[in-house]
Amino acid sequence: MSQDTNIRFAWQQEIDKYTEEIVNLAENTIKNVQMQNLRGAAGNAQFSNFQGVTQETNSVAAIVNWVRYQMGRRESQRAWKEARLGQNVLDSIEAMRGYANTIARTVHKQEPTPRQVLEIHLKLVRMYAGYLRRWFIAY
Repeated sequence: MSQDTNIRFAWQQEIDKYTEEIVNLAENTIKNVQMQNLRGAAGNAQFSNFQGVTQETNSVAAIVNWVRYQMGRRESQRAWKEARLGQNVLDSIEAMRGYANTIARTVHKQEPTPRQVLEIHLKLVRMYAGYLRRWFIAY
């Protein structure tokens, strides 16, 4: 196995240790929003769109930008801003940055590069998006 493959395998092993935290972040996001605003305004399509954005980009900043855009759009403001979905998602993304730093330090045994943290952070956000959609459907 190449060094890069070994590193990515080690990343995945460490990321998998955070599954419980990611599932809980997603559940708490849904629990902390005003569901009556979310049901009527967002629907499953908004969660599908969010998940799609996380898969289409290699930038956490672009994902954050998309969430803020949804919070500002008149058509989606009820769900993303008034129901507090957007702020809860942004808070979760920020929490995952800490997880990504910890994972990168564990794997690399030194201060990680910003790129290493970004790649891990992106993987965590993608996991979160999937669990968020599932929790929305479950509630």
